[in-house]
Amino acid sequence: MSRLFTILLLFTCFAAQAQTRPSPKDILTDEKLLVKDSVGKVLEYKEWRPLILTGNYVIRSIYRAKDTTHTLRHITPEEKARFAVMRPTTPPVPPADPGPQAPQLNPDDEPVNQPAPSESFPVGAKLNMLSAKDMDGKWVDNKATKGKIVVLNFWFIGCPPCKAEIPELNKLVAENAADPDIIFIAIGLDRKWEISDFLKTHPFNYRQVAEARRYCDGYGIKLYPTNVIIDKQGIIRYSAVGYGQNYMAWMKKTIRDIKKID
Repeated sequence: MSRLFTILLLFTCFAAQAQTRPSPKDILTDEKLLVKDSVGKVLEYKEWRPLILTGNYVIRSIYRAKDTTHTLRHITPEEKARFAVMRPTTPPVPPADPGPQAPQLNPDDEPVNQPAPSESFPVGAKLNMLSAKDMDGKWVDNKATKGKIVVLNFWFIGCPPCKAEIPELNKLVAENAADPDIIFIAIGLDRKWEISDFLKTHPFNYRQVAEARRYCDGYGIKLYPTNVIIDKQGIIRYSAVGYGQNYMAWMKKTIRDIKKID
């Protein structure tokens, strides 16, 4: 119940002021609502509503005299913290008997709440690998990735969740640095010089493919970031859209599981 309240509160706070407008609850249940992502692509109800319910996204509505625009955007940690203190408080409830306590999980245990796979990259399908050169002039194609575990990240500089996950992605690269059979490739929408400037102050230790909008459009990607993991046979074993707390645990598990099979 508290999560639903927070989601509705976020809708209220992010919507622009107007004399008449639908309530946040009405927006959340409106299957015909025209919602666009951060790069202007139109999203279907089944795509944007699950992201809203995670509590990590909000729709920003701007009401004008002649039209209304609704844009899906990621909530920054600072915004989540600010809205968290706006929740109504309730009197403390005496704790119930917790019963037997579950053992504490360690990093190698099974993570919970697996992210829904990206519709662009269904798990179990074979990936049609792009054919492009990275920013160092090295090819990224079927030949270069054959027999490798491939971790892909689709992103762009103006995407807050894309930037938020980079430190965790860098840790993932470091943890697998000794394994020559796994490669990490970031496929960005921005121009090469823009990514080069960004990397000077925001290290991102994936191989970088720049100006890749046509590849992203070819895959049908509508939301960013999108992460994909492919096994050595070119089969998709993990995909997810956005950035959440448990995403990295599932990426690590997927890589471990692929290595066990090999």
